Amino acid sequence: MILFAKISIILIILKISIITASLIIFLNYKKFRISLPLNFRMMKKVLIIFLSGLLLQCTQNNTLKEKEIQQQDSLQKILKNPLLDSINQQLLKNPNNDSLYIARSFVYLNARQFDVAINDCKRAIKIDSTNPKNHIALADAYFASNKTKLAKDKLEDIIKRFPNNTEAYLKLAELFYLVKQYEKAIEYVNKALKIEPTLAKGYYIKGNVYKESGDTNKALSSFQTAIEQDPQMIDAYIDIGVLYAAKNHSLALQYYNNALKLNPTHNIALYNKAFFFQQKGIVDSAIAIYQKILSIYPNSPHVLYNLGAIEFAMKKNNIKAIEYFTKALQQKTDYAEAYYARAIVRKQQGKKQEAISDLQECLKYKTNFEPAIFELNELEKK
Repeated sequence: MILFAKISIILIILKISIITASLIIFLNYKKFRISLPLNFRMMKKVLIIFLSGLLLQCTQNNTLKEKEIQQQDSLQKILKNPLLDSINQQLLKNPNNDSLYIARSFVYLNARQFDVAINDCKRAIKIDSTNPKNHIALADAYFASNKTKLAKDKLEDIIKRFPNNTEAYLKLAELFYLVKQYEKAIEYVNKALKIEPTLAKGYYIKGNVYKESGDTNKALSSFQTAIEQDPQMIDAYIDIGVLYAAKNHSLALQYYNNALKLNPTHNIALYNKAFFFQQKGIVDSAIAIYQKILSIYPNSPHVLYNLGAIEFAMKKNNIKAIEYFTKALQQKTDYAEAYYARAIVRKQQGKKQEAISDLQECLKYKTNFEPAIFELNELEKK
């Protein structure tokens, strides 16, 4: 029974490792009708009123511009972005350049300044409403700020304005894919492909829809077609690798290697390749690739966790396992699975209180984690 319990715990830690591996948008000027004055005094009054209104309007416009410049300066001081400073300087010289507002909106989006990004996209559209890129940028800004309904409405508006804009169709397909409306996603992909049959991204989206729907054969076929249309599409190679790895098929390595030929430091391709070796029990190859990932991407808690799992379950080195799980927790302090794994190692070392402490931390971040609940109850009984 003790041996069976130990094997079960090891399997749980390895299973966690497997789960870990399987890891986005006027002022209405009225025409005034001024009738001819009946006399000079009336005309004088009308002229004074008209000039006063014009002066007020100019003052308001100047104030607005001044406020805008102040806002730009304030954001620049906060963000300290040289690109933002450069775009602002260009806008002072050329305030009616829509592409500059779009470029600035991208900077704001990257800095998570969503409202000003959306305003810049709207201003670009006001300057040039015939440029579909301005409308697409607004949809992207809505999506990035989690205003998915506005993003969807904007994309549908783009399709009405620009019926042959395949980018809008594909973005709608992605949106429906994310909310698991797979039939609608395929419908919009097919509309895009009807306009342009060689769209690699369209086939790639179809592949993901089929993969999530559980149709592996159609997913493989769609990813393969995406690669045929665009041999540089790294993500398609990786996704085919994942599908073959799920079948425990060695073709997975071929597709991961193809992705790495295009980008030798691609973190997901490297991780998946290492994990494939780990699943196959080819431990030294897995460790070598995991170490390579850490040399390129030092902040990789899931890599550290997997190394800890290998040391504990395969190499039986508890000291090194503790070391890796601790490093993973230093990088990701809410990593419930790492607390659990370290608790199991500490339990095996006879360090009961430390194990209990780790299990309590684990349940703080993952309250319904049954293996941790079971282990904690067992330890507290003793």
